[in-house]
Amino acid sequence: MKNWIVLLLCLSSFASASDINALYQKGAAAYAAKDYDKAIKLYGDAASELAARGEKSFDLMYNLGCASFRKGDLASARLYFEEARRIQPLNPSVKRNLAILRSRLSDKIKIPPAGAVENAYRHVYQSIPYPVLEGVLLFFWLLVFIFTGLLISGRFSRKPLYYGLGVSLIFLLMVFGLANSRAGELTRREAIVFQPEVEVFSEPSTSSSLLFRIHSGTLVGLEGEQSGFVHIILPDGMNGWARKQSFKAIR
Repeated sequence: MKNWIVLLLCLSSFASASDINALYQKGAAAYAAKDYDKAIKLYGDAASELAARGEKSFDLMYNLGCASFRKGDLASARLYFEEARRIQPLNPSVKRNLAILRSRLSDKIKIPPAGAVENAYRHVYQSIPYPVLEGVLLFFWLLVFIFTGLLISGRFSRKPLYYGLGVSLIFLLMVFGLANSRAGELTRREAIVFQPEVEVFSEPSTSSSLLFRIHSGTLVGLEGEQSGFVHIILPDGMNGWARKQSFKAIR
């Protein structure tokens, strides 16, 4: 009986994957025919099917961004490209398309350049998939546990064990730092402006001081929520409160 259940689950998973692939292929055909509304619908349906399984696809997010950009919907294109970048942060196509898209937005926000060391460190942890970092982190945790246990047992020469423990601890801390930085990027709360113009106030109230305005397609960080307002921060450090419904969160 158990074997039949496993077989049915496998067949169900295969059918679901086939359906998603079919939607993807139809979306690609619609995009090639320049029917961008249909392509967005089909790609979106495929993305929803994947999301129901707890998965995301770089190709789907990227293609949704391209179709939205072709349609002239820069806010949606920004949202999808940013979601694709979370999956593959170093992908050159996403970086190039985001640069083109940002050049067409009303808000020209200058981001302070990072130093050479910070850029190199970021390149390292972004180039390694997060599940791999988790696996390597677990491996070094096990090594530390094993070397510690062997030292406590007192049955083996201590010098090589101390050396192994020290090296394992160093690599454990290094990988922990990389994994923590990558996890921070994946869980960072960000959103895209989806209204033509959004007023940003000093407090979560329209009766407070108006600080500045931002426009459709702008990327913001989310830092808090109160009374239907969210506290936002721009890449250049400017911050304030704006109505929550003005934004769509990056997932």
